[in-house]
Amino acid sequence: MKIIVDAFGGDNAPLEILKGCAEAVAEYGINILLVGSKKKIEKIANENGIILYHMEIFDVEEVLTNEDDPSEIIKSKNTEYRYESSSNFNIRQGAERI
Repeated sequence: MKIIVDAFGGDNAPLEILKGCAEAVAEYGINILLVGSKKKIEKIANENGIILYHMEIFDVEEVLTNEDDPSEIIKSKNTEYRYESSSNFNIRQGAERI
């Protein structure tokens, strides 16, 4: 089973998200697709001794926030990204890779 996780979609992210993902991999033997900035995810993981075993990273640099105007997103940002919840971002781009 593969679970998609917004690595920046919670309090104290991405550190707490990575800790939870590592625990889930160890306990349940699942695979995880982390969505977010690959550089930031790897940096935080390395600084905190978190091994990204069974975790793939889908690198996303563009972020949609609650403050973004939906009409401006369509006009100026990559239209593959869609604002769908109160988390920092959700993406549809790359879904075929899953």
